Parts: sequence; C-alpha cells; structure tokens
Amino acid sequence: MMYSMSRSYITRQERSEINVKGVGSEFTVPDIAIVSIDIVTRGEDPLDIETFNSNRVEQVLRWLKQFGIQDKDINIQKEILTPILDEEGRTTSYQASTFITVTFYDFATIGEFYYNIHGTDIEYSQIILTLKDVDKYYYTALNRAIKSTYEKAKVVADSMDVQLVPIPVIVTETSNIEDILDQITITEVEQAEDIALSTIIISATVEAKFLVQSSNSKKST
Repeated sequence: MMYSMSRSYITRQERSEINVKGVGSEFTVPDIAIVSIDIVTRGEDPLDIETFNSNRVEQVLRWLKQFGIQDKDINIQKEILTPILDEEGRTTSYQASTFITVTFYDFATIGEFYYNIHGTDIEYSQIILTLKDVDKYYYTALNRAIKSTYEKAKVVADSMDVQLVPIPVIVTETSNIEDILDQITITEVEQAEDIALSTIIISATVEAKFLVQSSNSKKST
C-alpha cells in the first residue's frame, strides 16, 4: 500500500524529510474454533472394536447435527485399525481410531458438545482458534499504524523546531496480511472452557516519509 503527493509551495532548498515507522494493533476475540476429535477404541477382537468405534462416530455425528453443525463443517478421517504389539512383536490387542475435525462458529455450542462427551472415550486432541474476517481487523490496525507515524513525526519536527507537513508524501506498508494469518492462530487451547479467555492481537506496520519546512522558511511565513 503506497500513496504520494507533492507540496509545490515548498522549494527543494526549503524542505527536509522525516522518516518514521508506525505500529498499530487491534485486539479481538476469536470467532472460529476448529476442533479435532479423536475416537480411539481398544480391545482384543478387531471386529468388535471396529463396530464399537463406528457406533461412537455415529453418536458424535448425531450430537453435532443436534447442535446445528452442517456437513460442510465436519471432516472425518476413515477408521484406522492398528495392531498393538508386545516387546516380542506379537499382537496382543487392536486399536481402532477415527479422527473428526469440526468447525464451530458458535462457541456456546462447543461448551454443550463438550458437556456431552465429558467422561467418555471421546477427546479433543486440539482446538484451533482463529478469525473469519481477518481483513477487517488488519486494516483497522493498519490505519492506526498510519496515524501513529504522524504522531511520531510531529514529535521529531517539534524537537527540530520545524513545521511538519501533516500529510506524508510516502506511506509504505511493511507488514503482510498473509503473515498475519499464521500469527492469529491460537493452538494452545486444551479445553473448551479456555476459549472464553482467548484474545487475538493483530498488528500492522508501516514506514512513512514526511516533509518539513526549514527553520528559515518557518520564520518567514
């Protein structure tokens, strides 16, 4: 992002430049939770544990539908059957695992779902929190960064006893919204109860160039 303008009434001899960096931040709470659910069943009979695991998956899907979760927000990795071996390499039992990823847009629903699975063999393996409309918050932070450059440049101009031209001739965006997408993802959430305590910070940075009138020019005006 860059824009420029000229001030024709300031001659080349009468002008000087101030270069500053600006930082802006926006604080908000996440509005999307991507929840990874592990359904793991162990037993000696592979057919029995596969059947039990499948029944568990169907139960989870029924709960999700009751809470209004749409099919497009549910991703299921097919059941994996794995033999459990002892130290001598002999099969002692089997494990059936199914992994489900669910996108929640209503955090109250996560709490209800967590209440239903509490005490079962169904567990959250990871909760990722993020934002649906990153651009909205990023550009708010970017505007704050631009405003902060004027405040910094004004302090410098006052200390130099010169007059600051309030509109920068050049503003360059030095942060990248693509990098912000990685920074705003919160993965250190272990339980659904922790979601309410989460805060996302979005930052933006810019560099700006301001023109100032020299002391002699200031006195002659």
